[in-house]
Amino acid sequence: MIRVFIGTSQSTDDEKAEKVLEYTLRKNCAEELDIVFMRNTEGSFFGGFNNSSWWTPFSLLRWAIPEYCNFEGRALYMDVDQVNFKDISELFYMNMQEKAIAIREKDVRTCVMVLDCERLKNLLPSVEDLKNDNYNNNIFNRIVRENSIGFDERWNCLDGGNRRVSDIWHLHFTEMSTQPWHPQWAYDTWKKKGHEFNEQRHPRGDLIYIWNYLLKEAINA
Repeated sequence: MIRVFIGTSQSTDDEKAEKVLEYTLRKNCAEELDIVFMRNTEGSFFGGFNNSSWWTPFSLLRWAIPEYCNFEGRALYMDVDQVNFKDISELFYMNMQEKAIAIREKDVRTCVMVLDCERLKNLLPSVEDLKNDNYNNNIFNRIVRENSIGFDERWNCLDGGNRRVSDIWHLHFTEMSTQPWHPQWAYDTWKKKGHEFNEQRHPRGDLIYIWNYLLKEAINA
């Protein structure tokens, strides 16, 4: 069983994105997936976090995953703004060379991660501490830098880059303003931080076309 945790919003703002990501993950994976949508909602294991300074409703929820898993086995984490094109089990079973975290090579992006929950037990603050304190993300960036190994960037392909669709394994729509859906929380968050949220056209029209096609497929399925 491959455990996949997806960071998403409390409401139905990201429902379309959730449908596309779950549909494509299951469609392309040969193994059974246990998919958990992490929401900062009352009564949830992932609820009760102070997200007042977060740029997304789920920014630090990813660091609660190892404790949720009782610090056992592996888990995959990904943001909701993604689409899968290749069997995710290949990423899940990668050789982590005894590292606690696997991330996109060349940077410290944690929007797609393989987590060794046992190895993270003594590296992360407890979920109780995470909920009681509004941790600065720099703390986690340090943990990642010191305890991670890189994987092929095609597993976290940022807005398609300059790659053909056939060479994208897992697509990440990184810019909220150019995503093919526009959740209300994005407008609210930007306004709270003194910025105006303006919808813009994504530079890769082919990827938007594919996303819309996959959304129809997901709904029909």
